[in-house]
Amino acid sequence: DTFEENGRVGLRSCEGENLVPAIYDDLLYNSDPSQPLPARRANRWGLVLPDGKGTPITGFDFDNMFFVNRLNLFRVFVDGKKNLLTLEGKLLFPYWASAMEIREELDYMSLTVGDKLGLFFFSEKYFIPAEYDEMRTARGVEDASPDIYIRQDTRVFRVVESEKRMEELKELSVWEALAPDEDICPVDVPVDFC
Repeated sequence: DTFEENGRVGLRSCEGENLVPAIYDDLLYNSDPSQPLPARRANRWGLVLPDGKGTPITGFDFDNMFFVNRLNLFRVFVDGKKNLLTLEGKLLFPYWASAMEIREELDYMSLTVGDKLGLFFFSEKYFIPAEYDEMRTARGVEDASPDIYIRQDTRVFRVVESEKRMEELKELSVWEALAPDEDICPVDVPVDFC
């Protein structure tokens, strides 16, 4: 449970052990007391360990942050841009996105950087840089993961997630037959509401 002392916030275990001393302006507690916690100092957020000292593992560099349970990652914001942060305090992507959208099965996320699109596949830890213009999906067999196609200028690629590669299509009729993607669930919105 969080507690206040001298206008600062800390965290104690159910047994009364101090996990984070009352040295921060705010703490966001999640359900796993062994995981790092978002802490606010001087209106900036960072991650701290529940090690009895509240040791920071990142700088207090973020405008805001929150834990995304299904991904086991933190969503962080700076100047309206977004990124994901691992439990170890490392940024997941090499650049900040203007938009992030989780696809319906939560297996992958699209990232928008400027007017370009990239993808990240959670289960395979496969990252496709934000260099593409558009993405479309096609569902084949019921309950199977959809095929994912991305376009860069006039070139179209099919993503082969399991092999962490893309294959260029020679026949563009596949792309033209696909409807634009509309099954997007913003990561800010609880999944149950999408």
